[in-house]
Amino acid sequence: TKPPSCLKRQIEIRLNVYDLIEANKFGAGVGIGAFHSGCEIDGAEYSFGLNDYHPPRTGVWRTRPRSAPGFSYRTTLEMGTISISMDEVESVLDQMRGDWMGNEYDIVNRNCNHFTDALCQKLCDRRIPRWINRLARWGASLTNVFGRPDMLGPQTWTPDMVKAQEPHDAVTAELSEDRNELSEAEEMIVAEVVGGMSELLTSGVRSIPIFARMVEAMCWSFSAAEFTTFLSTHHFESYTLDAENYSQLCFLANTAIETHAAAGDHSSLRKLLNVAVRLHKLGDDDKPQMMIAALKKHTFWHDSGLWSGIFYEGFTEMVLRSQLENPGDHIDEIRQYSFAELTTITHSMSALGLGSPEVARFLYTMRGDNLLDQEQYNMLTTLAQRSAGDQGGFGSAAGLGWSPMEAGLTSPRSSPTEAGLRSPRSSPKYTQSAINAMIATLLAHKQPDSLQDLRHWLTGCADISTVRSIVRQLTRTLEGCQQHHLEPGSYYILSAMLTRCLTTCGTLRDHHTARAMMYVSLILHGPTKDARLMSQELSSGSPQRSRSNSTSGTSPVGALGEDSGDHITAMSRTTCQHGVWCSIGYWISVVIHHCNAVYGDENEQEENFIILNKVVQLMFTFEVSKDLIAEVIREVLERLDWDPDYRPMCEHLLDSVQTL
Repeated sequence: TKPPSCLKRQIEIRLNVYDLIEANKFGAGVGIGAFHSGCEIDGAEYSFGLNDYHPPRTGVWRTRPRSAPGFSYRTTLEMGTISISMDEVESVLDQMRGDWMGNEYDIVNRNCNHFTDALCQKLCDRRIPRWINRLARWGASLTNVFGRPDMLGPQTWTPDMVKAQEPHDAVTAELSEDRNELSEAEEMIVAEVVGGMSELLTSGVRSIPIFARMVEAMCWSFSAAEFTTFLSTHHFESYTLDAENYSQLCFLANTAIETHAAAGDHSSLRKLLNVAVRLHKLGDDDKPQMMIAALKKHTFWHDSGLWSGIFYEGFTEMVLRSQLENPGDHIDEIRQYSFAELTTITHSMSALGLGSPEVARFLYTMRGDNLLDQEQYNMLTTLAQRSAGDQGGFGSAAGLGWSPMEAGLTSPRSSPTEAGLRSPRSSPKYTQSAINAMIATLLAHKQPDSLQDLRHWLTGCADISTVRSIVRQLTRTLEGCQQHHLEPGSYYILSAMLTRCLTTCGTLRDHHTARAMMYVSLILHGPTKDARLMSQELSSGSPQRSRSNSTSGTSPVGALGEDSGDHITAMSRTTCQHGVWCSIGYWISVVIHHCNAVYGDENEQEENFIILNKVVQLMFTFEVSKDLIAEVIREVLERLDWDPDYRPMCEHLLDSVQTL
């Protein structure tokens, strides 16, 4: 009988976040990323810190949850629930104990938050929120903000070792962080988005394929960010939109906002919310219907960590732009900046339908961080009450008839569903016959009858049961087909639907369905002609040339006409932009799925090595970075038992990838 530690069970992974007490002594509670974190697993909390033992020892240490010595507990974030045995957990921790030595601790490059981020990625394939480790990302720039960076890390990190930067440079670096120069293909997508937005805000988008392309682009971080930047910098002659333009913009914004939330892009979330409180259409009673009200169905709005990230984006930008030498010496100014940003956030939270007790919980946390005085706090809670239309009073425990217990502050964490980790927003569900008809329409080179029908189809792709039915039907229809060629219009629409489905699978970590979509996107082929040019040809009445299904590997470029400029490519070349392919957990699931199918075979080791090679080829096809590919190979080397003949071959494969 296996011991209990060998048995797999459901284990919740939590991130406990603390304030750095020493930082708050001179930073007056301004936050700006001055946080410690620990990863809670099955009743124990693990973190990483500095030590100076000789010879060096591991810097990984263990404590009771939410009780890390020397820090002030702040909040707990749910990172996910995984099926794993404690033996497997200990194996991961043992490996990290050897990799994270105490003498290698560095506040900028290798701190406690880097450790919990790495541990969460290994266990549940999820990164910690960006705001928790902002201090390390800004690094030297915070010399001008705090004045004493040595208080935040080991004594070896002193002001003399830090090269000061202008505060504005820090903001610029933060806003452009992790944004590599766009490729030519990405630049073309951005150009399509900008062109489509210019059309949308004037006459509205009339072409079904163009709108499908725009929706698809909202599922990719780089183009969703460009969409948000366009809106936030656009000069609107009027914030009142026509009904159809409003509906189109709300649909794009809802898709983009899901992408921002999944990527932890709090800066883009803040920008989009600031636009959404102004743009509106007039209802039948001539009263404005605000765009922000159309964004309130997402469950991630109930995640307090997301609102903390949005707050710190605006608040720290104000502090840095103020060029105060030492914010700790300017507590009144700091609280004014905090009050201004929290006023905007309170309006947004109320407009998104969050109840006044939920807003109060968030404000109570800010009050506890010394970011508000009592009068400011009371004003904000009253504002939240009035905005929500509540009749019962609440406020501080001291005089407004409200207490932390009544607002639910005794609970340190939200449920995974409240945090938006388990269920995407509700969407219309389709019958199987309706899904079959939808797929048959697209595979027969036809389009939906109207933009409204297209939006309805795409909205269904946000429901996981509908997504699974769509993928099952596509898989059955395309069974035995090596390539299926689509007309331009149906190609763009189906590509947008699959991309939208991938977003839903990524939210729920449904690797099985995402894996099926990967193979479908390799079978479906179509022309890469510019969507706008193609739309013009269709509107001019040029006939649509039919494509016959091809079960051979022969490219039908000649059948399309050499003068047309068409280039046939697999749909994977489009869907490869999606962030789901950057998940280590996804690619590990692909390897394990196929290896389980050959478990116990006579040539199991050989089959496993062939599978690993094929998966590496797939990763290159989906334009995965070589660093991520190398990490997947290392993980497979650790997880599978390789005999002496095949382990060197796997290591050679790893070396080959790294030297590319």
